[in-house]
Amino acid sequence: MILADFPSGTGPGHVVHEVFERYAFESPDTTPIEPLCRAALLQRGFDEALAPTLERGLSDALNTPLGESSEPSLHDMDAHRAELEFFLRAEAQPRLTPRRLAAVFRRHGAPVADPSYAERLSQLAFPELSGYLHGFVDLIFRGGERYYVVDYKTNHLGDHAQDYAPSALLEPMAHHHYHLQYHLYVVAMVRMLRSRLPSFDYDTHFGGVRYLFVRGMSPDHAASTGVYVERPTESLVADLEQAIMGPSARTRGAS
Repeated sequence: MILADFPSGTGPGHVVHEVFERYAFESPDTTPIEPLCRAALLQRGFDEALAPTLERGLSDALNTPLGESSEPSLHDMDAHRAELEFFLRAEAQPRLTPRRLAAVFRRHGAPVADPSYAERLSQLAFPELSGYLHGFVDLIFRGGERYYVVDYKTNHLGDHAQDYAPSALLEPMAHHHYHLQYHLYVVAMVRMLRSRLPSFDYDTHFGGVRYLFVRGMSPDHAASTGVYVERPTESLVADLEQAIMGPSARTRGAS
């Protein structure tokens, strides 16, 4: 794997995010990726000699189908928006708790690939919440009529492609609570789409979630290597939105 020996940790993760944030996905010929890699590495205090390796690895990621071989790649998007900021207003009563969130996941047997995640979520420690949940989605993009949520991950899971097979991604997805993260992203994105597309239909317009473990991505690897694919059901998203924002969530508009 090209990026097997690329440094790991928070700093290299920021480097990858900064490259993708500045990259012109729809017109790659206008924005060569290696200068972006070089600039991001220098900004974060890394040796710019890493730039050619990073460029090759990220180029592979950009050209990898985001799921099965028929799925679009990042180069196939029709439009995109990086670092989408969102706010979700958490209902004051009853306050939001891990157990309340876990109850929604458990009721829907979600995520399908790892329904046991609800138990892990119920044990997550954070104080009861009210006020606003605030965050940024790495990337949203449109492919045809459908919109997708994308998040980049630089976790080092091993040095071989099989270490990034779909089954190998389940443990890091659960351990780091990425499942909870992307469900919050989906709630925020669906609210935005409802407010901006008068004819919004979940099945027609929402393509799902793609968590990209970029170290393992390559068009030469088996389908879905390095790509975690999920498309929560519409009923789960609606129940989660209500659990966070209260019974009148759908009438309040996007935040």
